[in-house]
Amino acid sequence: MIKKQTLLSIIMALAFSLILFLPNVYSMQGTGSGGMGGGMSNGSGNGDMSGGMGQGSGGGDMGSGMGQGSGGGDMGGGMSAKKKPMVMSVNISPKKTIVPAGETAIFTVTVKIKNKASKKVIWSVTGGSANGTIAANDLTSATYTAPAEVTEPRTIKIVAKSKMSKMKKSIAMVTLIPAVSSGDTITISNFAFSPVNLGAVPGAVITVTNEDEFTHTVTSASKPLNYTKGSVKGISFDTGSFINTDGSKTIEIPVTATVGTVIPYFCTEHTNTMTTKNGFITIVNPAEITISVSPENATIESEGTAQFTATITGTLDEVVTWTVDGGDANGTIDTSGLYTAPVLTTTMKSAVVRATSNADPAQSSTASVTLVPTITNGDTITISGLTFSPVNLGVSPGAVITVTNTVGFDHSVTSASEPEVYTNGAVNGISFDTGLFLSSSVTIEIPVTATVGTVIPYYCSQHMSLMTPKNGFITIK
Repeated sequence: MIKKQTLLSIIMALAFSLILFLPNVYSMQGTGSGGMGGGMSNGSGNGDMSGGMGQGSGGGDMGSGMGQGSGGGDMGGGMSAKKKPMVMSVNISPKKTIVPAGETAIFTVTVKIKNKASKKVIWSVTGGSANGTIAANDLTSATYTAPAEVTEPRTIKIVAKSKMSKMKKSIAMVTLIPAVSSGDTITISNFAFSPVNLGAVPGAVITVTNEDEFTHTVTSASKPLNYTKGSVKGISFDTGSFINTDGSKTIEIPVTATVGTVIPYFCTEHTNTMTTKNGFITIVNPAEITISVSPENATIESEGTAQFTATITGTLDEVVTWTVDGGDANGTIDTSGLYTAPVLTTTMKSAVVRATSNADPAQSSTASVTLVPTITNGDTITISGLTFSPVNLGVSPGAVITVTNTVGFDHSVTSASEPEVYTNGAVNGISFDTGLFLSSSVTIEIPVTATVGTVIPYYCSQHMSLMTPKNGFITIK
C-alpha cells in the first residue's frame, strides 16, 4: 500500500511535467526544425525536449511546424505555398526598321521575370521563309536575314515569344525593300524611281535626273509611305520641283552619315500616281580603297621626265597626293604625276614615286624608278685612258656593240648585277665579259629578248678602282 506522502510526490512530479509539456502542445505558429521542439504560438524549441513561447524555430530530431513556417530536420515539414515562376514582359528592339533584300539586321529582346522564370524566347517571321529567316544568337539577340529578292517594298513582322508563357510576346515591324544598287544617279522615268534603292557612301553626291515632261521632286521622309518631308538620323533633302528641261539636281549625303541608314524619299508632286511610291537611299560602307600607279617601273635618265598616273577604287574621291620618297635629291613630281629626275653624271640610283589617297591617307601605292646618267644613243663604247665613253650607252634589243680600247694597257668591259659590284653578274638575264684586251676592238651582243628599260652596269676587271667613273652603263631602249 502506497503511503500518502509517496503518492503526493508522484502527483506533484506529474503536474510539473505537464506544465513543461503544455507550451509545446499549444504553440502552433512556429517553425519546427527537429527534436520535439516546436509550438503553437510564435514560440520555438531549441532542444530535444525544450519548449518556448517566443518567436523562433525548433531544433531536434522530431520537430515539426504546422503554422506559418517550415520544417527542417529528419521529420521536419512545412505548409507554406511555393512562389510560382512568372514571365512579366517581353520587349523586342528595334520596333521598326528597314532591311534591303539579302541584308541582315540584329534584334535584341529583354525578358522581365519573377521567381527565376526562364528567359528563353522563340523567334519567328510572319509569312514564313518567303519573308526571310531569323536565328537566335543567344538569350538576348537574334539575326534576321531578308529574302534574296524583293521587287516592291513590303512590311513583315518579327515575333519574339516567351517559351514559358506563350501569351507574352513582342513584335517588330520590318520594311523590306529591293536590294541596294550601286551608282551615283537616281532617274525618274514614267513616274518611277530607278533604282528603287540606291546605295550611297558617306559623302556621296547623287545626281537626280527627271526624264518625264512633268514636274517631280525627290524629297526625304522619316519613314515609308509618309508624304511629309522628314529626316532619318539627321539626313534630309529636297530637290524642289523640276522637269526634264531643267537639267539635273544633286543630293549631298553628309560625310558623317551612319552606315546602314535607310532614307525613304517620295515625289511631292505625285504622291498617289508614282509607280514606286517610295524610293530609298541606303548608306553603305565605302569599298576598300585601292590605288595602283602606272607605270610600275621606269628608267629615267638625268633630268629626264616621266608621266605617272594613279587609278583609285573604292571611293568617289579620286584625288591623290604625289611625292618622291627621300625628297628632291631623288627627283620631283607635280600634282599631275609628272616626275623630273635629278642631275646624274656618272652613276645610277633608285627612287620611289608614291601616290597617296586623299580619301584615306593610309592607302598609297608606289612605282620604282631607276635613275641613270644621260643616255647617248649609239653602238660604240670607247675606253680612253681610264674613262668609259659614253657613260651610258642607249641601245635596242638585239644590238651589237663595238668596244674599242685606245690605250696600250689591258681593259675589259664586264657586266655587274649592280653598280660598284665588281663581280661578273647579270641584269634581267643579260651578262657579258670581253676579257682583257688592249689597243683593239671587241663586240658585245645584246639579246633580242632584252627588256626595254633594263640598265646593265659594267666595269673594268683590271682597273676597277681607278676608272672614272667606276662604272659605265648600257640602257636598253
